[in-house]
Amino acid sequence: ATASLATPAAGPTWSGAIGPLFAGKCIGCHGTSGGLNLGTYASALTGGTSGPIFIAGDPANSLILTKFLSGGHPYASLTPEEIALIEAWITSGALEE
Repeated sequence: ATASLATPAAGPTWSGAIGPLFAGKCIGCHGTSGGLNLGTYASALTGGTSGPIFIAGDPANSLILTKFLSGGHPYASLTPEEIALIEAWITSGALEE
């Protein structure tokens, strides 16, 4: 059997992987106060004082990844695997569910 090109494999979703990751690692600083709220999908879409943190389908131009990959986030506590998960989420369209 051949894989169908019309149905791409589903990537990680906010509700399945990214929201829980942010809740465990990022909410302490990026919760309900401050310039960026990662507590909900809607607030993550809005971004913070620097604008949107991601562009669905475009990881190379997504602020969240450039910050982590360049060492530009002073309190980065994400593992390379967690950063790769965020990148996969953005690449696959940054879907909520």
